[in-house]
Amino acid sequence: MPLFVLLTRYTPDAIVEPGEMGLLHARARKRLAQECPSVRVLASYVLLGPYDTLSIIEAPDNGMAARAAVILRTTGVFSTEIWPALSWADFDLVTAGLQSTQDLGRSGAPGSQAGPGDPVDEALEETFPASDPPGFT
Repeated sequence: MPLFVLLTRYTPDAIVEPGEMGLLHARARKRLAQECPSVRVLASYVLLGPYDTLSIIEAPDNGMAARAAVILRTTGVFSTEIWPALSWADFDLVTAGLQSTQDLGRSGAPGSQAGPGDPVDEALEETFPASDPPGFT
């Protein structure tokens, strides 16, 4: 089943005391279990950064994952972001057989189709010649 990263922030008015975070989290999980029984929370963590929590969830599809995020938002307690996630094994399957970037003519890459007179390379050389670094005042 597809995996998703669910990032949440508590709204500024939602928490008065730190102990309330756990209570709000438990209520949210209960509501998700009732309204999205096909969504399973695999792990959940408290974060010390711009987000308050990170949960790894399984959902049958993007729509059901989005539904879970919207349910949390409608409580008025959370703002949410939901990101699809792939295991490395799934990523390897998805990217197997893709053309190498070296074959796409990326400037500066070994095997690149770019040669002398490449406008991007010329612009870089004209902007910052090694002999004349930018001055900071």
